[in-house]
Amino acid sequence: MQLSQTFKDGLNSLGFNQENNHCLFFTDDYKQTEDLSVKLQLEKAIKFEASAVFFRNEINKFKAQIYIYDFTQSDSDESHLSNIQKMVWSNGAVPIVCIFYKTEIKILDCTQHIQDDNKPVYLASLNNIAKAHQLYNANFAVKIKTGTFWEESSVKNKFKFNASSYDILIRWIREIAKQIAFSNSNADERIIKKIIIQSIMIKYLEERKDPDGNSSFNQKYFQKYGSCQEFVDVLSNGNFVALLDDLQHDLNGNLFEWNSEEKNLIPTLNLNGLVEALKAYKRPEESHNQILELIRYYEFSYIPVELISRIYEEFLAGGDDTLFSQKEKKQKDGIFYTPSHLAQLLVDEIMPLHQYGSIDIKSFTILDPACGSGIFLVLAFKRLVQWWRLQNDLKQPNIQTLKTILECLYGVDKEYQATKLAAFSLCLALCDELSPKQIINELKFSDLTENQILHSDFFIEHLLVKEDKDSEQRADFKKISNKKFSRIIGNPPFDRGALNLYNKKWEKENIDVPQGQIALKFLSEALEFLEPGGLQCLIIKSSSLLYNTSSTEFKDRLFSNYNVLQVLDFTPLGRNNSLWDGADVASAAIFLRNEKPDFSKNILHLIFRRTKAVKERIVFEVDEYDFHFVNRNDAVNNHFIWKINLLGGGRIASLIAKSQVLDDFEDYLKSEDCVSMEGYQKGSHGKMQPSYMYELETLPTSAITARGIDYRQLESIPNNTIFSKVPQRLFFESPNVILWENMGTEKLPVFLNTQKSFSFKDKLISVKSETNNLKVLRSIANNFEKNSDFYRFFIFCTSSQVLINLNSAILKKDYMTLPYVEDRKEFFSHIDLNIIDDVNTYYQDFLRHGERSVILDKLEGNELKNTIELYGIEYCKLLNNIQNNRKQTFKVYEVCELYDSSYICVVFKYSSASSKNEINWKKDGLQEIESLSNFQISSRLNSQRIVRYYHSDNTIVIVKPNQKRYWLSHKAYRDADKTLIDLVKNIN
Repeated sequence: MQLSQTFKDGLNSLGFNQENNHCLFFTDDYKQTEDLSVKLQLEKAIKFEASAVFFRNEINKFKAQIYIYDFTQSDSDESHLSNIQKMVWSNGAVPIVCIFYKTEIKILDCTQHIQDDNKPVYLASLNNIAKAHQLYNANFAVKIKTGTFWEESSVKNKFKFNASSYDILIRWIREIAKQIAFSNSNADERIIKKIIIQSIMIKYLEERKDPDGNSSFNQKYFQKYGSCQEFVDVLSNGNFVALLDDLQHDLNGNLFEWNSEEKNLIPTLNLNGLVEALKAYKRPEESHNQILELIRYYEFSYIPVELISRIYEEFLAGGDDTLFSQKEKKQKDGIFYTPSHLAQLLVDEIMPLHQYGSIDIKSFTILDPACGSGIFLVLAFKRLVQWWRLQNDLKQPNIQTLKTILECLYGVDKEYQATKLAAFSLCLALCDELSPKQIINELKFSDLTENQILHSDFFIEHLLVKEDKDSEQRADFKKISNKKFSRIIGNPPFDRGALNLYNKKWEKENIDVPQGQIALKFLSEALEFLEPGGLQCLIIKSSSLLYNTSSTEFKDRLFSNYNVLQVLDFTPLGRNNSLWDGADVASAAIFLRNEKPDFSKNILHLIFRRTKAVKERIVFEVDEYDFHFVNRNDAVNNHFIWKINLLGGGRIASLIAKSQVLDDFEDYLKSEDCVSMEGYQKGSHGKMQPSYMYELETLPTSAITARGIDYRQLESIPNNTIFSKVPQRLFFESPNVILWENMGTEKLPVFLNTQKSFSFKDKLISVKSETNNLKVLRSIANNFEKNSDFYRFFIFCTSSQVLINLNSAILKKDYMTLPYVEDRKEFFSHIDLNIIDDVNTYYQDFLRHGERSVILDKLEGNELKNTIELYGIEYCKLLNNIQNNRKQTFKVYEVCELYDSSYICVVFKYSSASSKNEINWKKDGLQEIESLSNFQISSRLNSQRIVRYYHSDNTIVIVKPNQKRYWLSHKAYRDADKTLIDLVKNIN
């Protein structure tokens, strides 16, 4: 397309120009764009009137990050900018909008709604000619495409997901519901919520406009009720029930189904609160409630249908629950509703766009065995429509074609309301593909709950007690019992006790489901519905399979009999509401194909780290250090491989393997005639009352810390105390070694007790010498003092509990399985000690604190120099050990900070070993390699955050973000290993 010189200059000032056809694409050229994902996202951007879109790579596909507008031929109009922000924010399309005028650039924050005075929210307003603020200059484009922009200290606190259109709409609905409930004290709250949410659906249909800006919906429906102009008028004059009847009759499909009792109840309700709230949408001056006014921030026609579906799920699922928030019920039942950005990621993986040419849509079928409100089915339907359009030169499918595509989708759920929601969601998705006139004049929905969205327990045939009331569900289940599906995808419940009603076996293999975890029952039993060569992706609780050391037999059958392709591991996001709405749970998605595996091919284990951009749902970002490839034998037999990868992988695995040749702590105790036992347990169901328990004082848990035992807190046990578990008296007697089942802050809390005898609870362990050998006990305490760093490292890397379910509480077996190190100097290498330190200091902290972890800090000043020098020493050490050349060695020659210090470039040269060199520290320009420019580095950063460049004159260049995590010793070893592989490949 032809661009004005002013627009070109503006793009150049923010670094966009050099990204043309790499990350920057113009909407006018969308039909000529080769990348299919980019093509469809550009088509969407046209609806928002954008001139161009700037993308970032997300897991091997492009994701829109900025909408760009060319207003260089227009005058600045703030109301126009507010409308753009309303559209983009309502849809959640992109987090940033850039508008280019003749003499300035305005950058909008579209993670926020417009301001109360109807003005847009500016990130920056820049003069085109003058030197821009450091954050918004020619490096802006590089920072966006590599993600370092979101990690800038001046940006981190600006972007908050809790200001998203979803979150604000939830708050709005809750406030209206409270007001209506207050005005109708005896009303069924479920009816109130249904009224509100059906009103949102009507607003969605009302706001949909044809190309001329007209609403056919208004003309057909509202005007017949006393010449009403909009929905709020119909609601005000008491014609809501009549409108619902008309919509149900015309659209069918039970979208607006109300029974007679409900319809008789509606006119008796005082709905003034809802009327006032909807008036605030167009006429905020008529509203006096700040929360109700939130509705005016929306453009309803741009709200994505999956958001409306999620709102229905949030407020209408769960039977007659009177709570407006379903959080407690969801967590009790192990039900975690899938956020749309996660569902989209998994659909992209299991139904990639580029496969459109090999798909026969008519014979393609998809099953969600625990469909909930149907978010996976909605997104799968959208993908099927995209496939059809790509197969048909981007034509828009007609209604009959869309209905045929809908027939590919099947869902099962044992909650009746969930099936209604899923069917409703799919009808919404169909509406989203049609023009307003098509919806009004042509559309008749089918009742999807008859044959496709089925009300049934997926394990109806596995119930231990069969009841007559299950007959209808049994009949529904038979409609799919003999079907085989091309794809199976879903998010089954995680409730550990949910299998108590069923056979707890994997039926086909006749083995126990680990921990009675129902999600693993879904994972295994759904395979019977997968066609040969078909693909399955189900979300599971990661601790039940990957980090559970007792699931070996289940893993053996799964990984040996099916081709597990990849595991997307979201465990680091299972904290601080980083992935799930209102819940913290460690999860993973397992992708497998129904075919025998090729044991020569490894399984991809991809770890998703908790960074600012991921936490705020801007993008799922990973880098090459998050990709781990697991040998299939290790997947079954190496209990710790998944946890090792979670802590960083690389040479951690070899250190763990090396340590396992040692005797473990339990074997050492046996060899020294020592025994161990946990403390007592109280319990109302217990019957134990040994006299010595009342003679000894007891140590409360608060009396032991990493510093030692506070004997002053010892206290008596009341004589009426009953115990369910009590060890022999000898374990409470001095001398003994006390081990607290806790990681401690800096060392394991292990102490020699020679002062006095006392009892303690079961979170403490006593080690006793059967021969009362004080020397052995002292040796044990000293050993733990000396090797505490390694023991903590080993527990971090192998415990099924620490950093998965709990941060610091460990189990007795974590102590007992420790490799017992008796000769530290001989056993640990310099590299080993660096790896141990990195895990203990940084990686475990990263898992716990995510985006707030020190590992994400920017390196500056002396810390920058010290860190990079240490990285360079360790990197070169490995390369030089392999080269074994005394005359020439690798050394760091130059370190350059790039792109406003958001990246660091390190140059290594292979030269005379005798020569000494001072490192050249620079900013914003390479000196040692003239042929490698900043632009060439930028172009290599299109698809990854890390660049390795091997120059012909024995020079290696490594470019990585300026964050501590990229420049640790552990990363130096991974980089060196990768470099050696690359060099061998080049030689071959």
